Amino acid sequence: MHALEKNTQVNFKTNRDLLEKAKAVIATQNLDMTASFNLFLENIVQNKALPFETDTDKERAELLAGLRTEIAKSFDDLEHGRVYNASEVRANLGI
Repeated sequence: MHALEKNTQVNFKTNRDLLEKAKAVIATQNLDMTASFNLFLENIVQNKALPFETDTDKERAELLAGLRTEIAKSFDDLEHGRVYNASEVRANLGI
């Protein structure tokens, strides 16, 4: 990996306990906060994505899993003749 010019300082607020725990983990890798944040940023740029799942990513995955389950159930219903004709669907939906 090449050495980047460090020409910008970033400041942000975080939780003190969270920071101390993170520093302990980072120290086990023989890194400091500056090096670890630069690695983090380089990873984002290289992969064009965050290196972890966000809550939104998890919600999307859960939604997709639910949809896949529903689709599988629908195929199973179809294969086993558990279907409705168009007039039954219209009557059920009131249209």
